[in-house]
Amino acid sequence: MRLANISNRLMFVTRGSELIDISQASSGRFSPRIQECYEHWDELREFIQTLQGVRGKPLSEAPHEEFGNPAPQPRQIFAIGLNYADHAAEAGLAVPEDLTVFTKFATALAGPYGTVALPPGTVDWEVELVAIIGSGGQHIPVERRGATWLGCPWGRTSRSAQCSLQVRPRNTAWQSRSPDSGQ
Repeated sequence: MRLANISNRLMFVTRGSELIDISQASSGRFSPRIQECYEHWDELREFIQTLQGVRGKPLSEAPHEEFGNPAPQPRQIFAIGLNYADHAAEAGLAVPEDLTVFTKFATALAGPYGTVALPPGTVDWEVELVAIIGSGGQHIPVERRGATWLGCPWGRTSRSAQCSLQVRPRNTAWQSRSPDSGQ
């Protein structure tokens, strides 16, 4: 199942690469805003099954500048740093024993064709795999993981190289533990 945020409207992208406006197809049962669909994920999945054979507008006709972020107003953004050896070596750090977890502000998000203002000087950047997790997120049983994992869009992180080196002491990493880990 592929969803898109186009012209600030929730669109289902069919296997034939056609767009179906979910709010219109459902006669308003579902909001046109993609963020709100995540709260009704199970119902949305069931509804989309009823759209088999429904024709939509060709995806190729949607203007690229109208494509938006698939999660424009997330409740939280967590990032995992130093998650592979080459990345740690590049930063001059040892591979941490525990996950390096940090948060980001929602204002760090942009759409796929948005303008990103860059800070002066050298800018570090990297491509990220982003996971959108819907309801829950803690103590999810294995048999329910597919129902809460909503998608994996790509992302990009940009930051001032100078600021990155000044924020944390050299050869250390920010580390965090979950509140219920007991640590």
